[in-house]
Amino acid sequence: MNDLMLLYLMVSSYMVGIAWYAYFTHYPLFSYINNSDFSVYHSRYVLSTTFPIAIPMVLELALCCWLLAIDLREFWIIQLAVISLIWGVTFLWSVPYHNKIEKVFKIETHSHLIVSHLVRSLLWSAKLIILFFYIRNSL
Repeated sequence: MNDLMLLYLMVSSYMVGIAWYAYFTHYPLFSYINNSDFSVYHSRYVLSTTFPIAIPMVLELALCCWLLAIDLREFWIIQLAVISLIWGVTFLWSVPYHNKIEKVFKIETHSHLIVSHLVRSLLWSAKLIILFFYIRNSL
């Protein structure tokens, strides 16, 4: 395993960990924030999570593209396809619900946000499991 693949494995593992942490911790706690304070809380939440989530997502995408460019295999195409699904769920499903919930907290919107994040967490986990098997079979 080369250094680039090791870095990709580290970023992918980080994203799985942060995704499940947010799923089990951050998103459920939204329902405990007072409605009058929720908009301010959510705005700060989004700002504070941008760096630890957005930067690694971009790095994960860039590393996968780089690995695909230097090693054109079906495996890297599959990895890139799963990352594309994650980005699609993020920007077509999760972000719109974040925008809705920031204006006014509703249980239905909160539920949709939790489900969208569950899908993202499962996709990241599946991608990592596939990566582990690929690395194990490559050694």
